[in-house]
This record gives sequence, C-alpha cells and structure tokens, in this order.
Amino acid sequence: MDGLKKFLNNTYDKVLTSMAVISSGLILLLMILIVVQVFCRYFSKPILFTSELATYILLILGLPSAAYLLRKDQHAVIDSFYYLLNPKKRSVLNLAKCILGGIACFVTTWFGAIVTYQQYIRGVRIPDTLQTPTYLLLVLIPFGTFLITIEFVRKAIQAYKELKGLNFH
Repeated sequence: MDGLKKFLNNTYDKVLTSMAVISSGLILLLMILIVVQVFCRYFSKPILFTSELATYILLILGLPSAAYLLRKDQHAVIDSFYYLLNPKKRSVLNLAKCILGGIACFVTTWFGAIVTYQQYIRGVRIPDTLQTPTYLLLVLIPFGTFLITIEFVRKAIQAYKELKGLNFH
C-alpha cells in the first residue's frame, strides 16, 4: 500500500511540475504572440486569430497552475491576523481552510465535468475565427480544480498531523 501511495504522490507531483513548465512555455508563447500582433498591426496586416489564441492561453494558465502555486504556498493570502494566533489556533484554521477549499474545489470539479460533458455532447463551438469547441476550454475547469482538490486534501492531512502533534498542556 505504501508503494502505491508513493507512486501516486510522485506521479501527482510530476503532473504539477509539468503544468508549471507548460505554463512557463505558454507565457513565453503569449509574449511572442502579442509582439507579432503589434508588429503585424503596424504594417496593417493583423493576424486574425492571435487575440483569440492569447485569450485561450490566459484561460489555460489559470486553474491548472493554481495547484502548483498552492503546493508551494505561493498563492495570495491575507495573513494579517494569522500570525497573531497561537500555534493550535493556526493549525485549526489551516485544517478548516483546507477542508473548505477542498470541498469547494470538489464541487466545482463535479459540476465542471458535467457542464463540459454536456458541451461536448451538444457540439457547441465558440463563435469566433477559430470556431473552437467549448468543451476544449471548459475541460480546464474540472481538470484544474481536481488538481487543487488533491492539493487541499494533501494539505489537510498535513495540517491534521500538525494539529495532532501539538502539545496542548
């Protein structure tokens, strides 16, 4: 069982790291697209689909990368009163945050998957130059929030162990 757990953890970590690398490459591609678009507009020869691709890249960057940021604790937090709490209260707050965040992301994953599937069945496309099927963009929502759910579960387990290990005398 420990071998399977280690394998799943390693695989998940590799997926998150891959998403971070892909996101870095997409940011570079986005910068190139914008420069090319500006250059082409200067000569009155705009490329029609670059704005759409830039929008899609921004969508792709969001949720799948968020789990990596959560893992590294590089997400935005408001901790002005957090450090005023004693260690036990901080651990309880961390555990509650992870549980609530995990539940919210799981619900979003579930309903995101349902909507994505419905869009796939209906064959809905975005009415733009590329005529992109909507499910190709919507699938990012359940995929990204699923990764974030896993990360919240891992952090909840860590927070629980922390809370359990504190001396409450």
